[in-house]
Amino acid sequence: ALPVIENADDSKKPAATQAAPPSKPVVFRKTDSTWKADTSGGFRAVSLSQILSPVFEDLLVENALAPHSLWFGKKRFKIGDQLTVPEKSLPMLVAGNAKGTLKLTLKSIDAVNGHPCGMFEVTGDYNRKQVPDFEGVLTDEDVAIRSGKLWLSLVYPVVLKEELDTIQSTRTGGQGNAATRGQGSIKVSVAREWKKL
Repeated sequence: ALPVIENADDSKKPAATQAAPPSKPVVFRKTDSTWKADTSGGFRAVSLSQILSPVFEDLLVENALAPHSLWFGKKRFKIGDQLTVPEKSLPMLVAGNAKGTLKLTLKSIDAVNGHPCGMFEVTGDYNRKQVPDFEGVLTDEDVAIRSGKLWLSLVYPVVLKEELDTIQSTRTGGQGNAATRGQGSIKVSVAREWKKL
């Protein structure tokens, strides 16, 4: 919203425009093990269904709307323990088909919104290809975590909080659409809430 200034000259007010109308929600339903969009929503719903159906479960996991299928197992950790998360175990922390390695050190046991978590310091790097968002935009990314913290649930296989200092290279779009590239130092801060229904 633009601020209202009394007695202002209307010719000097910035023009307010809406770039695109808000999009209608697209409803996905799970049948057996496959997510499909309700295609009665028109072309956008059909297009999103084609792009997102194969990776919809990964999107849910990435955004803590579904639990990770791979987690730490039964090994007990104590403060100061270090572990390496190899490529085959990256789905524990990074959804999608990631390649790379992360190193974790358990620093403390904390709570995130009252939910018990192990707070791990993290370093390492990974890359992913064709990572979608909920709008169907696909991104290739290379991420180097210089330092960071992850709060991993001690009850459910979810990452509840992240604070990362990263260097990232991204390429978004392509395949007939405009492509954008980006590279730089990015500080990531994400907090999620998990409620078991």
